[in-house]
Amino acid sequence: SLALLAGVAGQYIGGVIAEGRTLPTVVGLACLAAAPACWGVGLFSGWVGAALAAITIGFYMVQQPALNTLVATLAAPKWRGAAYGLFYAIQFGIGGLGPGIAGQLDDAGGPSWVFGATALAFVAAAALSFALIRMARSARPAIPSAVPLPPPLSP
Repeated sequence: SLALLAGVAGQYIGGVIAEGRTLPTVVGLACLAAAPACWGVGLFSGWVGAALAAITIGFYMVQQPALNTLVATLAAPKWRGAAYGLFYAIQFGIGGLGPGIAGQLDDAGGPSWVFGATALAFVAAAALSFALIRMARSARPAIPSAVPLPPPLSP
């Protein structure tokens, strides 16, 4: 119940925050905010561990509305369905590897290794988000607060 409530709150907050802001920044900051709480889940148990898990889930879910909007923004209208299909195929395809990787990490070092590696993945995702901003800025003078849709690709 706590995880679901944190997820609902995170999605709502993410939708409000993403409105009118640079979307990769929202994703990057949410990932950076989730990382320390996620790391703490592997170190603490009881109510502290549960609270840290809820915080991790909340920040993780903040990024979801921003990611969906980012896919819609970056994909030409003609390719938007394919872009969402690819996005979710990659997300769930890579996500499907998670249990096996987590099991190996747990066998090697216990839960602290699992959540530590997940925290590092959050940091890596934040770095990629900020790299996207840097790449966009080098391609044009500045990223507007709400990135306009690109023109459709010609066939």
